[in-house]
Amino acid sequence: DISKVTQANTHIQHTINTGDSLPISSRPYPRTIEQRRELQDDIKKMTQTNQIRPSNSPWSSPVIIHKKKDGGIRFLVDYRKLNSATKKDCFPQPTTE
Repeated sequence: DISKVTQANTHIQHTINTGDSLPISSRPYPRTIEQRRELQDDIKKMTQTNQIRPSNSPWSSPVIIHKKKDGGIRFLVDYRKLNSATKKDCFPQPTTE
């Protein structure tokens, strides 16, 4: 439940290297009026708790709503198209040793 999330005190600036790729703007997935209402409520709560903020980016990825067993919803974003345009890092993954 998003209303139970406390405000995070960590601010991280992160850049995604997409090289010279043109911005990808995906259309939202179709959803029912009830799903849209729940989504808007969750967006409002996440904005109020500073989990997300408004953006003017030419890049956009569609949101997926997943119903949880307890009846709540899980807010997911489909970043597959962004991931395909992202330049991979050149350094190896750290080992567990």
